[in-house]
Amino acid sequence: MADTLSFMADVLSGIGGSWQFAAEGIRMRYERTSKTARLLQELGERLVPFSAVDGAVLAPGKRGTVVLRLTPRPGADPLIIAAGGQLRESQDPYRLVLPADRETLAEYYRDEVRALITVSGPLDQPVVAGPSVPRSFKGWDGQASFDGQVVRFHWYWSGASTRKYDAGDQEFAVSAIEGVEWRSPDIFDGYMRLKLRGVVTSEAPDQDPASITFGMGTGLTHESLPVAAAIVAAVGRVRPTTIQPPARPTVVLTAPEPAALTSPDSAVLDSPEPAVPVTPEPAALAFSGPGEPLSAAETRHSPESGDFAPAASGAGRPPVEPAASPADPRPGRPGPERPGPHQGPPGPRQGPSEHGPQGHSGPNPSGAALTPAAAIADRIRHLGALRDEGLISEDEFQAKKTQLLAEL
Repeated sequence: MADTLSFMADVLSGIGGSWQFAAEGIRMRYERTSKTARLLQELGERLVPFSAVDGAVLAPGKRGTVVLRLTPRPGADPLIIAAGGQLRESQDPYRLVLPADRETLAEYYRDEVRALITVSGPLDQPVVAGPSVPRSFKGWDGQASFDGQVVRFHWYWSGASTRKYDAGDQEFAVSAIEGVEWRSPDIFDGYMRLKLRGVVTSEAPDQDPASITFGMGTGLTHESLPVAAAIVAAVGRVRPTTIQPPARPTVVLTAPEPAALTSPDSAVLDSPEPAVPVTPEPAALAFSGPGEPLSAAETRHSPESGDFAPAASGAGRPPVEPAASPADPRPGRPGPERPGPHQGPPGPRQGPSEHGPQGHSGPNPSGAALTPAAAIADRIRHLGALRDEGLISEDEFQAKKTQLLAEL
């Protein structure tokens, strides 16, 4: 073992980066040079334990170089899990390019790393640390941020679909996330989708409130992939617990046995008169949701929480709140129309959305309500202004215009 560990604390310098071998693993550092991919520059430095390595190979490179590459074990690195095999060769964090005259030295380190590999195969959870947090990036239809505990999506009215815009800004706790699906922005229609526990969706990413889409110049790999990898690392540390609902108490009523009546002055046992059965009045039934009804003697309504709790006998049935009118689905907001690009922020919504808090933004100097058709037309005019200013391309403008016209 002493011979095997003799290379510890050595530094193998390559082109655009270096590897330092330590007892706890390999510390990979990436330089901020023009020859280094922006993703690796963003990562800066990573510690890869030897338990995360499945193999090491040395191969010839381009223009008088050799390439030393490590093979990570499946499930060991959250960055590799999130990337899903979509990284280019120059973005591979497990690849070190060296001049050809260091080939003999590279062979030595390759053999030493192979000697330290004692186990192989997939891992249940990552052993390589994820990128540091907090992190955020801008997509085509919104902005995504992650602080280590909660993922937040804030929608842009100029890019988000009607489905997302009406759903409002979203918040997802790590405990509610099962995984992350990341599609490279280098591919057409790139996106990042959160896979929520117990939720199966067939919606397209531009319609799913748990997804954020990329466009030309947004969601770049060095911006969006570290966020996705940080979420994967956080999800790997969380183990969901199954919460069992409390058992409903069973009330057993036992009638008292009739007692014999005796006279203190007589030895004669007097027989009691037969008891008259008393039929209790039927109690009002209250429902706390799906399932069997509970009697009013067992439940009462809590105005603070809206749930039912044990109450004393004689409690009445809780009042029933009137249903909202279909013509006014959101209190504080008239009609089903959503604000256009020049309309003021809507009134506060009552109650959270399906996935998180809701909210919209967008200036409206006139203050006049716009019809859906007028709102969409105004958004198209705004997109045209963005195109004229060179912020978006003609193809992106036409694609978004076609999508908005299809919503009419």
